[in-house]
Parts: sequence; C-alpha cells; structure tokens
Amino acid sequence: MKLKLDDLEFELNDVSVQSEDVSVDFEYEELLNQNLKVFLDCYVGNTDVENVYRFRLKLIYIINMSEVVYQNENDMLEKALNILIGPLGDLIGVLDHMIKEKEESQE
Repeated sequence: MKLKLDDLEFELNDVSVQSEDVSVDFEYEELLNQNLKVFLDCYVGNTDVENVYRFRLKLIYIINMSEVVYQNENDMLEKALNILIGPLGDLIGVLDHMIKEKEESQE
C-alpha cells in the first residue's frame, strides 16, 4: 500500500471558533492499476452555522490498493479510509496547533 498526497488547499476562515468538530466530505474515483483517487474536503472547527469553521482543507490522495485484500467495493472503501485516517488526523492536528498558537501569541 502506498499513500501519496497529490494536492492540498488550505483556507483559514474564523480562528475564534472554539469547536473541535471535524466534518469530512469524501468522494473517490477508481484509477488504473488498482489505484484509488480520494477527494477530501475537511472542515475543522465545524459549527452549526453555515460557512463558519476554523479552517478548511481540500486534499487529494492517491492510494495504491494493489497490496490490500478486499472483498467488494464497500470493503475497499473502508480499508482506504482506514489508511487515510492516521495521516489526515496528524495533518489536521499539526495545522490546528499552529493556528491556535499563533492566535494565542497575538492576544
């Protein structure tokens, strides 16, 4: 299994948002040679108010699934998400920490 970050966009929205909620929209496209292209739209610090969040990440990952054993499409997607959860969580944690530190230093 190989995981490659293919594209990343970052948008800072409202650093005063205190929510720790994360909302992720997920789409995928099957490519050749058992590669899966995964599109993630992550809203960190998500709130009940539309378009209010701390920051947004748009990511595209390419996952080579040739070494992953799966039974069907749902199983493949579950395993792909399990592969993504760790790196995505690490990236969100680092960025969120940096944003909060910068905000605290400006107070």
